[in-house]
Amino acid sequence: MLILFVSVGLFLAINALSLVIAGCRIWPRIGPKPQTLQRPPVSVVVPLCGIEEFSQETLDSAFRLDWPDYEIIFCVADAKDPVIPLIGEVRQRHPTIPATILVGDDLISKSQAEQLRERLECGFAWLGGSRRL
Repeated sequence: MLILFVSVGLFLAINALSLVIAGCRIWPRIGPKPQTLQRPPVSVVVPLCGIEEFSQETLDSAFRLDWPDYEIIFCVADAKDPVIPLIGEVRQRHPTIPATILVGDDLISKSQAEQLRERLECGFAWLGGSRRL
């Protein structure tokens, strides 16, 4: 019986120790955030298709990025897509952020990608995720 209690106690001690180690690894590091010396302008490309459960929150989050200079390019396949009016509403709430809607369902070829790169006002692009990407 003593062996059983010792085994259970040892098991619980090892489990507690592993929880402490895991907690230390995932705990956010306390200290100043690293300062980026250069923060170049960025184009954020967000492909969209239809309205999903959290479309409102997703669109709002695109306008609340912690970056000083960026533009948002929303891509939809169809001009009748129900997400377009929602994009317009969100754009009205954030008039200081440049945002564009591109409509078209063409497969992107290398030449089209080059044209998109040339069209971007910023030197860097970030592609957001969606079912359409």
